[in-house]
Amino acid sequence: MPWKTKLRLVTDLSMVIVLLLLMSYSLLGETAHEWIGIVMFLLFILHHGINSSWIRNLRGGKYTVSRLVRTVIDMLILFTMLGSMLSGIVISRHIFSFLPFGPEAGETGRAVHMFFAFWGFILMCLHGGMHLKMIAGMIHKDRGKTEGRMFSLCALLAVVYGACAFYRRQIISYLFLQTHFLMLGFDETLASYLFDYFMIMIFFMWIGYHLDKILKYNVKGKMR
Repeated sequence: MPWKTKLRLVTDLSMVIVLLLLMSYSLLGETAHEWIGIVMFLLFILHHGINSSWIRNLRGGKYTVSRLVRTVIDMLILFTMLGSMLSGIVISRHIFSFLPFGPEAGETGRAVHMFFAFWGFILMCLHGGMHLKMIAGMIHKDRGKTEGRMFSLCALLAVVYGACAFYRRQIISYLFLQTHFLMLGFDETLASYLFDYFMIMIFFMWIGYHLDKILKYNVKGKMR
C-alpha cells in the first residue's frame, strides 16, 4: 500500500475518532473540547492537503448529479467547519480567553456553535458514506457468502440502532436550534454516549453510501 494511501487512511480514521470526541463535549470538559477542536482543524487541513488534487480539478471535467451533490456537501462541510471554529473561538474560556468577547457574544456564540457542530457532524458522515464504495468492495471481495451475509446483517442492525439513537438523542432539536444545550441523562457515561454517536455516524454513512449509489444510476438503470 502506497505511503500516501496509508496517510489518508490514518488521517480519516483520526478524524472519525476526533469527531466523536468533539460531540462528547459535556462529558470531557471545556478545556479538552477546545484542544480537541484544534486537533480537528489541523486534521482538516491535512486531509485537504492530501486530497489537493480534488481542489485543483474542481473546474475541470463533467459534473454528473453525483459529483454535483458531493461537491455541494463538501462545500457545506467547509462552511460548517469554519463556522464551528470561529464560533468556538468566540465562546472560548480557556485557549482563546484573552480575546475581548463579552457575555452576550458568548451566549449567541454557543447557539451558533452547536448549530454548526451538529450539521457538520451529519454532513461529514454523509461525506464519508459517499466514499465507502471502494472499502465495501474490498470487504465483500475478501469474504464468503456466509460471512458477507453476517456482515450485512450486523451493518443493518447498526443502522437501525443508529436511527433509533438519532431519534432518542433528539438530534433534530440541535439541527434546527430548538435546543441550545446538550441534554444528558443522569446516568450518562462517556462509553454509552460515544457508542450512540458512533451508531448515528454509521446510520448517516449508510444514507450517504446508498444516496451516492442512487445518484450514479443512469437512465437505463445501470451503474455508470
